[in-house]
Amino acid sequence: MFGHEHMSALTEQYGVTLKLSGHLHIQHIARSGNLADAALGAFCIWPHRYAMVTYSDAQNLRYEACALDARFLPESFLSLSQDWFTGIARDKLKASLTGSEAEISLMADYAARFNLAYFSGTYRRDDPSWREDPAWALWQSQTDSAFGRYLETVMSEAAGDHLLWTE
Repeated sequence: MFGHEHMSALTEQYGVTLKLSGHLHIQHIARSGNLADAALGAFCIWPHRYAMVTYSDAQNLRYEACALDARFLPESFLSLSQDWFTGIARDKLKASLTGSEAEISLMADYAARFNLAYFSGTYRRDDPSWREDPAWALWQSQTDSAFGRYLETVMSEAAGDHLLWTE
């Protein structure tokens, strides 16, 4: 990000350990030295997370990305929201993919599941099932696909918990 060197120097100078930001659409926590940058995903899309920041008497700081509780929402709201989110990704990608109808469907479903995990902060780089899935091999054949490059980039990120940070 523009100006990150200056920001990093200031956070170190003043002992800042947690920086909150938002509207990346994805729930993500990046760590650099003693600093954690917690970007809360967009509240308007599934899983509708909010940040819970607590500070204890023992001077411990905790950041947790929490999903809305279904008990306080209209019936089926969360499932409809999740279906809408996955449907958008699936439908948008189908038009740009090459292969048989079955292959395109497999890749689009994979992409929708992947986006669901990544945007919600639950994607785990160390989960081998993502690269073992037959759809992943199909995605690797889509050499001109921006989404295929996006998948490769995201899968190469440093592993970490993107829902919880404690000092």
